[in-house]
Amino acid sequence: MNYDKEYFFNFDDYIKAEKNQPIPLVSYGEIKFDFYEMIFKNGVRVFLLGSMKELKAFYNYCGYKSDRVPFYGAVSDIIERVSFETLKRTPRDFIELCEQSADDKKYGMLYVPFKLSWETED
Repeated sequence: MNYDKEYFFNFDDYIKAEKNQPIPLVSYGEIKFDFYEMIFKNGVRVFLLGSMKELKAFYNYCGYKSDRVPFYGAVSDIIERVSFETLKRTPRDFIELCEQSADDKKYGMLYVPFKLSWETED
């Protein structure tokens, strides 16, 4: 039997690819990130973190544009318009989802890959 060599994994190529992987997101300055991420079908991402200081550092590290982050702060403070338009959930459902997913992460940030259709609130 003849086998095509390209079908088989070359260990040297694996080592090269492994060395070229980006460094994982773990810290920003003196702050070490410990976050929980949820990704929804419509592309919305929710990041849950343990403190406001950690959340601010995470936001700065990611460098998201402000129009893509309609919510940033204590999960319990999310407003109905944002939670419903981005996740199609009421604030209560969203808060329960966050509490079930990550007990000790009380602060969160939403990243939205689309523009919200409603006017922004002051």
